[in-house]
Amino acid sequence: MSNFSAWDWKPGSRVVADLSARAADYEWREEPIASPDGESVACIVKQPDAGFTVLVNDEFWEQEFEKAWYLRHAPDGRLTCLVMSEDEWTVAVDGQPWESRFGFAWSTVFASKSSAIGVAVQLDGKYGMAVDDQPWEQMYENANNWLLSDDGSHSAAAVQVKSLGQADIDTFAKGVFSAAIDGEAWEQNFVSVWSLAFNSDSSRLAAEVRLSQYEYTIAVDGKPWEQIFQSVWAPCFNPTSGGVVAPARMGGKWFLCEDGRKLWDKPFTQLWSQKFSPGGERLAAIVATGLGHWTVAVDGQPWEHSFNGVVMDLTFSPNGRSLACMGKDDNAWWVMVDGQRWCGGYDRAFPPQFSPDGKHCAVRLDRGGRYSLCVDGKVYSEDFDMLWDPTFGPESDRILIRAIKDGKYLRRVASLGDILG
Repeated sequence: MSNFSAWDWKPGSRVVADLSARAADYEWREEPIASPDGESVACIVKQPDAGFTVLVNDEFWEQEFEKAWYLRHAPDGRLTCLVMSEDEWTVAVDGQPWESRFGFAWSTVFASKSSAIGVAVQLDGKYGMAVDDQPWEQMYENANNWLLSDDGSHSAAAVQVKSLGQADIDTFAKGVFSAAIDGEAWEQNFVSVWSLAFNSDSSRLAAEVRLSQYEYTIAVDGKPWEQIFQSVWAPCFNPTSGGVVAPARMGGKWFLCEDGRKLWDKPFTQLWSQKFSPGGERLAAIVATGLGHWTVAVDGQPWEHSFNGVVMDLTFSPNGRSLACMGKDDNAWWVMVDGQRWCGGYDRAFPPQFSPDGKHCAVRLDRGGRYSLCVDGKVYSEDFDMLWDPTFGPESDRILIRAIKDGKYLRRVASLGDILG
């Protein structure tokens, strides 16, 4: 987990790298990504008459690979890339490949509260996960819905535990899927398994499951709820009660349930993406109150304003007092905070970012292919060729801007006063 309070928060702007400076040393490059602290920008490059490597600022990784893809920063700032050498895939971290080799690797995942790195892998024709260079001992014919717990102590996936012959409908209908934790599958099988979730201490696992062609419910640690529904969506754990909360469809309407019983009595046309505030005091979800009326419900009560397209990126402030989301009306995106639209009409708006004190909110915007910031409803005076999500400083009075302009990657720390005026 990143210690962002130790970053350089001194106000000012500086060019970190000229992205064209070493263009003669490679044939082409992929889209760059900026590090969380803004101190570096990296991209995968194809070298002339050779393989692939990664360029970080103006330095190449020492090792070259036959293929490279899925460049991502871990929360602690380490740079990861999926790479292939001698027809085998692995993970390279800051240029150093893992010792384990796989037939293929994809979908890198990171623990939010530790340094653990997980990846989906295929090994000897079977599928599973590897965490910190250690693959599961048990692999499966099919696996998906990869998950790493917040503390990195456990990994999980939906797995196929029984073989199927061609058109073997009878065996499929009896259940051939389960969930596996660190490679060990639950004892009970299901027709389908999706959307896994660990609780806060990684000791329990929940998933949405299908029991038959028309019967759905939630399974917790391998045991399904007694209640059966027309459909369900992804579960999460209640940080206060320890129960499992999930949307469930009954009688053609959607309700929010906990441990199989209605938590919210009010029905909705659609309901999903439920999220608890950091302290667990409040619960919000994206809902449809009718056809083409998308909004947010907090503790069961929908906001007055709605969108006709979609609502997404539900985000609580760190203190849980404010809640923001993105909404789309026709072809325009808006920001809505605590039920009020305060910034919008753009080609795209990205996930909201709250300040540590919860008093300010910043959003990255796409305006006709140019990018800028909207902070507390006010659009920043400058736009950029490329922009990453902003980060507030530890005192909530400054914002880190990571951007590309005129071919140069710059790192800027702006005071909130300069932005808001």
